[in-house]
Amino acid sequence: MRKVMIVLFVAAMLLAACGGSSKKSTPFGAQGNTNTTKAGSKDTSSGSGNDEYDALVDKASKARIRVTYKTSGSDQQDEFLTLSQDGNGKVAYFTDDGDSQVIADGDTYTSCSNVKTTPSCTQLTGTTGKAATAGFSALFAGPLGAVAAAKGTGSFADKSSETVAGRDAECVSLDYVGVKWKSCADKETGIFLKWEGSAGGSGSSFAATEVGDPKDSDFTPPATPETVPSIPGYNP
Repeated sequence: MRKVMIVLFVAAMLLAACGGSSKKSTPFGAQGNTNTTKAGSKDTSSGSGNDEYDALVDKASKARIRVTYKTSGSDQQDEFLTLSQDGNGKVAYFTDDGDSQVIADGDTYTSCSNVKTTPSCTQLTGTTGKAATAGFSALFAGPLGAVAAAKGTGSFADKSSETVAGRDAECVSLDYVGVKWKSCADKETGIFLKWEGSAGGSGSSFAATEVGDPKDSDFTPPATPETVPSIPGYNP
């Protein structure tokens, strides 16, 4: 996953240069749209400041869906990641082909390991808990930011349509100063479906292989969680 993250980071820098990046990455399972103050001015404290991005994230975060992704890359073993969300704020991530699990439910985060053998879980809250999902949030924020930025400016990236895992997707692609990438989001739900990128002679892809409905078991810890309190003053 490390090379995928590197390519996403480079793309995020390109988005900032093109004026399409967000001020704040908003993960799935969180509200992405902005608020309005009593005076009628826009308050971006709960959004990114980019209306296109916020609208897409808000749409994706409310989708009831389960997506399994496959990652491939130069000198990298294929890996799998599953995102499952109930559409009402509960989000679950599965890595290592399902042997690790993170469940986000409001301000409570449950991290589990050895899910297939002898599962053990830890329950976190507050900023300490958010750190458990920070890597996933960043991974999904980059591709959605790319799609939204292209919709907002309509000039710096090429647009196309593609079928990914049987779903109709809206895609954007860019070839700029040695960095190439393509990002696709589901037309119906806004969920991220595909990312391809290369830079410095290395490339990675991250694409949905299966899309379906979430399972109730996705949001139930496989073992009784041990509670760990939030660390005061910790803000990752």
